[in-house]
Amino acid sequence: MHQIITPPIPAAAAAAAATAAAAAAATAAAEKKQKQQKKKHKQRQQQQQQQQQQQQQGRHSRSKTNETLKLQQTQTHTNTPAAAAAAAAAAAAAAAAAEQRELRGEQQQQQKQQQQQQQQQQQQQQQQQQRQKRQQQQQQQQQQQRQQRQQRQQQQKQQKQQQQKRQQQQQQQQQQQQQKQQQKQQEKQHAQQQQQQQQQQQQQQQQQQQKGDYLSVCVGVRDTGKQKLAAAAAAAAAAAAAAAAEMMINEEAE
Repeated sequence: MHQIITPPIPAAAAAAAATAAAAAAATAAAEKKQKQQKKKHKQRQQQQQQQQQQQQQGRHSRSKTNETLKLQQTQTHTNTPAAAAAAAAAAAAAAAAAEQRELRGEQQQQQKQQQQQQQQQQQQQQQQQQRQKRQQQQQQQQQQQRQQRQQRQQQQKQQKQQQQKRQQQQQQQQQQQQQKQQQKQQEKQHAQQQQQQQQQQQQQQQQQQQKGDYLSVCVGVRDTGKQKLAAAAAAAAAAAAAAAAEMMINEEAE
């Protein structure tokens, strides 16, 4: 940077020039800061870039103030030290005010970023909670559906088993009835056979009696007492057989 050489000026004029330069630098920095804040308010998405730009601008302004201080120091080096000290103090105050403003702006931006991050985190947490609730509800519904299906299957199995038991019972009853009917038929057949046998025996006895009577007539009865006893015994046997057959038939009917 080129050094500007000026002729010596009075102390009051040097102090006024230093204060004017410091005020101009402060106003310029304030105007730049306001413009930057407006841009930040309009463009929230470019906050990081704006922060970098602000930091660079702050450094540039500080470097400018430092350069002005150096120039003023070189210009007022030949004048009184009191005026130079006043000018340096004014410039330092202006630089400190600019730095404080920049720090405040940075702090506000950091707070905004933190708030936005917190909001995003809260939204993410809410979304996660909603997803978890949905998943839990879906799982519960699926479990309920499975349980209902299992219950239906069990009920169907039980119904089938009951139907099978009923069918088996019906079959057993039918078999028992058939067996009873068969037994009755067999008993009836047995009784009929006995009756037939008794009838045949009676017929044979009658035939024998007739033959005996015919022989006795033809040949002559020698021992009529014996024949009468035999006929009486045969008649008694036939009567006993008939009574037994009737009793069996009555028992079967009962």
